[in-house]
Amino acid sequence: MSDKLKNCKFTVVDLANGVKINTTISEANHSALRSGFARHPVNPRWTPLKYLAWKTGVQLRAALMRGDMVVRSADSLLVPASGEECAGAPEGRRVKNFS
Repeated sequence: MSDKLKNCKFTVVDLANGVKINTTISEANHSALRSGFARHPVNPRWTPLKYLAWKTGVQLRAALMRGDMVVRSADSLLVPASGEECAGAPEGRRVKNFS
């Protein structure tokens, strides 16, 4: 395994009520990530990293609304909506669309 993958520290972030995501975004920028997911406007005083986290939140919300991503019902985690995951998931781990 490469050193870059070993150094990646994924954390689970609550984006909204019932929506979580695994991310490598630093904890200092989680508020901007949640703000973008909630469609709040960007803060002009944010650093470029906070702006990038906000933009990621906006993109995650857009992907969820388009149906490219879904919230997995077993653990409320936001995951890509691919046919393999839905068809191969056991009954308790089906995904649901969160609109």
